Amino acid sequence: MVRVTKVLLVEDDFDARGAMADILRDAGYDVAEAGAGRMAMQQATTVLPDIVLLDLMLPDTPGTTLLCDLRALPGAEGLPAVAVSGFPEGRRVDGDGAVSVHFNAYLEKPFSSAALLQVVATTLGVAAE
Repeated sequence: MVRVTKVLLVEDDFDARGAMADILRDAGYDVAEAGAGRMAMQQATTVLPDIVLLDLMLPDTPGTTLLCDLRALPGAEGLPAVAVSGFPEGRRVDGDGAVSVHFNAYLEKPFSSAALLQVVATTLGVAAE
């Protein structure tokens, strides 16, 4: 039996989150969605994700802080993570370079479906669909 990869998608923009979730589901991923940090923590404790796609600017917590909290959960120490932001390399959000320290990859909005699937596959170390 093939194991389905679990993705935690954390994005506060409802339309963007829905579009990304649809792309990922169509590619065969099991997607849990959250619009804020608190909801993301609840989702992650229910089903430990294999990867997290995380908007850097959330209404209740910075993305880098949320990622540290997620990785502090039992079994999630090395959780692969992709930063998603409208800022080039997150520089405006995180001028001290912590984005590159904390995240495995960076995806700048707007992006194509192919770019989304490629960054997920690359971060997971598998071939893109």
